[in-house]
Amino acid sequence: MYLLVNTVGKYWRVHYRFADKHKTLALGVYPDVGLAKGRAPGQGGAQD
Repeated sequence: MYLLVNTVGKYWRVHYRFADKHKTLALGVYPDVGLAKGRAPGQGGAQD
């Protein structure tokens, strides 16, 4: 998970791979979605 920062705003993003293709999932806009809320959807990913 990382925070993408550009001139328009800040966005939480997650890179993952599915069926040998790289994908990016947008989790929300910072600060509307904080670090704890941003981490919650990804808890079951690579850790399982």
